[in-house]
Amino acid sequence: MNPNDSMELLKKAKQGDNKAKDELVSLNLGLVWSIVKGLITGVMNRKICFKLVV
Repeated sequence: MNPNDSMELLKKAKQGDNKAKDELVSLNLGLVWSIVKGLITGVMNRKICFKLVV
């Protein structure tokens, strides 16, 4: 996916488009699982993860 497509998905997701949110998550599953793993193992605290996501 090119950067323009990603930005368009981000805009739609911020406007509440659930399909865009789902697509962003599926395209970034590696990052999502890395954050989840960090929370589970205690490597990351919630404040750090919140800053990464927002």
